[in-house]
Amino acid sequence: MAEDKNGIIIRLYESENTKTTAMLTFGMDNRLLTVTECNLMEEPVVGAVEKTEDGFTFTIKPFEIKTYRVNLDK
Repeated sequence: MAEDKNGIIIRLYESENTKTTAMLTFGMDNRLLTVTECNLMEEPVVGAVEKTEDGFTFTIKPFEIKTYRVNLDK
């Protein structure tokens, strides 16, 4: 849960020293309403996130930490 209780915070870490493009999806009939990339303090950063109906795609650099705020329609 986000610190301000507005959504869920997801943190991802690239550990293979490889630039990677990945897709994160939410199962069990959860639909993604919004997704915003954030910094480690959960503040929004500029940049578009490629969203689909049930997830989103992102590119992560070697050893990078990515943070996203997501809101789901259950």
